[in-house]
This record gives sequence, structure tokens and C-alpha cells, in this order.
Amino acid sequence: MKKSQILAALALAFALGVVAPVAGTYAEEGIMPLVDTGTTTNAATTDNLKSAVNYVTSDATYQAFAALAEAKAAATAAGVKDVATANTALTTALADFDNATITGGTTVTALTANTSNLKSAVGANYDKYVELVSAMDADAAKIGSQAAIDGVAVAMQALGYTFNPAKNDKGEYTEAFDDVKTAAEGVIDGDDKTKDYSVYEAAVKAVSDAEVTAKAFGNYQKALQNSKLGLTKAQAKTVNEANTIAALNGVTPADAANWNAVITKIDAINTAIKNASTQTDAARYDLLANATTGLLKLMQTATDNDDLTYEQLISAAPTDPEQPDNKPEDNDNNGDKDDSKDPSAPGTGIVGSSEGNAATTVSMVAGLATALTALGAGVVAYRSARRSSEK
Repeated sequence: MKKSQILAALALAFALGVVAPVAGTYAEEGIMPLVDTGTTTNAATTDNLKSAVNYVTSDATYQAFAALAEAKAAATAAGVKDVATANTALTTALADFDNATITGGTTVTALTANTSNLKSAVGANYDKYVELVSAMDADAAKIGSQAAIDGVAVAMQALGYTFNPAKNDKGEYTEAFDDVKTAAEGVIDGDDKTKDYSVYEAAVKAVSDAEVTAKAFGNYQKALQNSKLGLTKAQAKTVNEANTIAALNGVTPADAANWNAVITKIDAINTAIKNASTQTDAARYDLLANATTGLLKLMQTATDNDDLTYEQLISAAPTDPEQPDNKPEDNDNNGDKDDSKDPSAPGTGIVGSSEGNAATTVSMVAGLATALTALGAGVVAYRSARRSSEK
């Protein structure tokens, strides 16, 4: 074969090998770089790990269980009060204010109402008392006594008090932080126009706890309402009617254990990716393909799909290609407003975005153009070589 024929064949082979990248968790600017598929036996690259993470995290069911795990952890974290307990603190604080409105009950609705009631009872200076309580609770050992004392002084002055702790010639406070706090409390307690400091402190902390509880409860309830979790009708009813974090905590989707195992493995793989220099090819492969605890086996179990292969797991391909987001693209000024996003892109991908889909489309078009150009060059070269051989 002549040199021109070899070059034409090579150009054609490279052109036909062009593939479009896939956007995912480890995509860069919306485009996933080509990865080494790990052909070496029992070995895997860091790119294989990234591709596997992309594959799993684009799964809508995985996303639902991951969001649930995060919401549950936040709602059951140490210090987070349940609805009834947080509401009791509000009503107790409200009792210290004359003519305050108190909403009865232990529901989330009552919690929200009493949060507003207590802020109103404190009055226009509520935010200023928030600043004072924060200053009084400052960690002087962490920020320094000078900064801690200054915080209390500024907060007291914002409330309209003349409060100036003693300073030396260098402008440094000379009193201890605890003494300054005691002095501030005394000033407020001695003001006939206000309640004692302890009343405002209790109100501020009750509101803070109530707002944390309401947010945690709301996020937890919303996470449990995702249809991908596969709750029974009875469980769904409990979620919709629940008024306590404890009640939500008792709702466990049937496949929770399997998907939680996948979530834990993804966390371990992300750790391995961050510490790539300390990982071996064999250790990375074990994370992905261990017979019992590897990500492949865990995904087979969670999705009830024993046909899932290692090659598919590290392909970075979207797991829900049949679920386009059906959102129209921005007008491209060509008068056609019916363009829609690439239906092969996952509609609920963690990192997928309109920019990512656009970049993927551009890549596909560029690849096709390259292939067609090279194919044309190959045909021309082949014909030229054939004519020269016939002479």
C-alpha cells in the first residue's frame, strides 16, 4: 500500500473514532473528558472512579436517597429540637410579655405562628437584641477579650445605652469580659422601660431554635415526598400529615439500606479521588468491582439490575437518558423557538446544566464535522492512489 493510502486510512480511522463526551459530576465546564476505560486486569484509574461517580450520581433515584440522607442528618443532628419542644420554648418566652399573642397547639403551623408572635412581642429592637445576645455569648478565648468586649459595647450602644467599658492610655479595655457582661445585664435590668436581659435572651434563643427546627423539618418532609423513594401509600400519608421530626424519622423507604450503602461507597470513592496520589490501581479497582462491597455490586443490588456491567459503570453515561427536562433552549435568534435540550442528557443530573448540554451538543457537532471532513479526505486520497496505480 502506498504512503498516501496509509495516511488516508489512518485519517479515516481516527475520524470514525470520535465520540461525544458526557456531562456529569466530574465534568469540566460541562464536558466530560475522555477516560481510560481500565483495560488492565484488576486495575482502575482515577478517571475510572470519576466516571463511575458520574454514572451513579446522574441516577434520579440515587439523588432522591442522597437528598433524604442529608435532610435526615440535619434534622436529627445534636441540638436540633423537635417541633413540640421548640414550640414550648416559644410559648414560655411569650408569657413574659404583656398582651402577647400565643397560638395554641404543638403543630408546625403553631411553631411558625409563635415564632412571628414572639418577634412582635419583643418589638422593633428584636434584631438589636439578637446582636447583643450573640455578643454576650462570644468565645473570648477564640476571638480575644478585646474583640469580645467591643462586641458587647457596640450592641449596647445600638440599643441606645451609654455603655463605655474602661480603657487604658493605649485604648485597650482593662476589664475582664465576664465583668463587662455582668455590667451590661445590670444596665438593662435597671431600665424601667424594658424587661430584664434574661427575658430577651430567652426570646432570642427560642426564636433561633424554632427557626432551625422549622427549616430542618421542612427540608426533611420535602425530601421524603420524592416519588423516587417508592414509599407506600401509608408512608406517604404519614409524611404529609406528620408534625414532628420523630414521625418523619420513622418513615423508612424499602430500599433505603441498599441506596445508603451506595451513598457511603460514593463518599469513599470521592475520598479516593481527592487523595489520588496515595491510591493504587488495585485499590481503586476494589472500590469499584469488589465482589460484595464494590460499587458495581451495590448498584446491581440497589437497582435490581444484575446485568449492569463494569464497562457501563465507568462509562459516565447518563443513567436516565429517557427523561429529558423538556425545557426550551434560549432563543438562538434564528426564529426557531422549538429547540429542546439533548434528550440523552439526564433531566435531574447533579451537575448537569443548560450550559453542559449545549457544550455536549457542540462537541457532537464538532466530532461529526471532523469525521465527515476526514472521510472526504480519505475518499479523495483513495481515488487518487487508485488512478495512479492504473497508469
